[in-house]
Amino acid sequence: MDHALVETIQRIGGIMGAHTVAEGVDSEEVLAALTLIGVDFVQGLQVRRPVPLVQIHEEVLRSGDTSNIRRSGLRPLMSS
Repeated sequence: MDHALVETIQRIGGIMGAHTVAEGVDSEEVLAALTLIGVDFVQGLQVRRPVPLVQIHEEVLRSGDTSNIRRSGLRPLMSS
């Protein structure tokens, strides 16, 4: 049921031209399934442990690249 629901949401997002984000990705199994489904971005313990928002802000400022969403805890699954 969960797989079918995520797959359907991904299809609808694709039709609408929207990016999809899966939250709570805490295992390699789930990450692999989401990759096969085509989800655009993931976040969760499998990607990065929670950190204070101020830490993320400081990391982004230090990097000088504010477009780097990986630092925000989101991980792109597909290259655009």
